[in-house]
This record gives sequence, C-alpha cells and structure tokens, in this order.
Amino acid sequence: TGFGISNKTTFDAACRYSSGAIIGSKFVRLLENGNSPDRAAEKLIEALK
Repeated sequence: TGFGISNKTTFDAACRYSSGAIIGSKFVRLLENGNSPDRAAEKLIEALK
C-alpha cells in the first residue's frame, strides 16, 4: 500500500489491510527541506515509532 500514507496513523491503518505501507511523499518532503538522505530516513523512522 502506498497512496495517502503520510503519517503513523495512516501507516497503521494501511497495515491492518496489507503486509506493509510506503510513505514516499513524506520522505521526499524531508529531502526538499534540506535533509540529507540519511537524516531524512532517521526522521521518518522516528516519526513512525
């Protein structure tokens, strides 16, 4: 699942009906805000905890 997933709430909801979810646009926004790929990944993972 990968459409409309933008935060932990929508991620958790999608995972109720599938084996996983992709949060691509949030990662791209973190990159656009000047984060390195590593830092963007760290922030994304932290937001999902």
